[in-house]
Amino acid sequence: MAYPKKFIMRSCAPLDQNFTPMDVIKNDHFWNNMGNYLFVYSVNRLLSVEGASITPYKALSEKDADYINENYDCFLMPLANAFRENFIGSLKSMTRLVKKLTIPVIIIGVGFQGKVNPDADASYPFDDAAREFCTEILKHSKSIGVRGELTKQYLLHLGFSDEQVDVIGCPSVYMYGREVTIRKQPTLPKDARITLNGHTGLPKKLYDVYSKVESGYDDYYFIPQENGEFTYLYAMDSGEKKITPE
Repeated sequence: MAYPKKFIMRSCAPLDQNFTPMDVIKNDHFWNNMGNYLFVYSVNRLLSVEGASITPYKALSEKDADYINENYDCFLMPLANAFRENFIGSLKSMTRLVKKLTIPVIIIGVGFQGKVNPDADASYPFDDAAREFCTEILKHSKSIGVRGELTKQYLLHLGFSDEQVDVIGCPSVYMYGREVTIRKQPTLPKDARITLNGHTGLPKKLYDVYSKVESGYDDYYFIPQENGEFTYLYAMDSGEKKITPE
């Protein structure tokens, strides 16, 4: 079997560029969440082997189907918490695109979002959209890679078989290869440069960690995870009073 050589990948931003804060704000390079860049970058890193090329592509719709079919061997779709109510429109849009594709389509790390300890066997507003999306994907791929057992249970509840769903976790776990290791906690000097990432609404224990870093180290940076907070802090710091999309 010939393996794909030319991949196109659903991506929130180009992976080979550095962005200014204003670039990120104006162009929504991280789809409102910095974490989106992490798992997309991980997939790109894992598959960037000799003989393969990966083209990140942000604006994908059914209108792009002919272009994708003619120019690529495989369509990669790294995803996160896509099975949720406020993502139904995006699921339907991606389903319309996949229906028109004639090349393999690979889902990597899709997840189910619910409240704490949700019931995967309950009914949700996004059930029909998720079922139709996965049905179309399985016409182009042997199985669907999901984030965890809860997501697998959800898809089994929707009618898919055990052989059609593989628990693979988040792609970011394998950013540095398949052998995942836990490194011994290093002892950092007081002048170590440290970056923190997060957003409002996190558990108090995480804010306790931030406080320890703030009091224990001199050279640290906090980068907001979501665009609203990122924009607010940047505008305050830069003096920008009006930020409009290009």
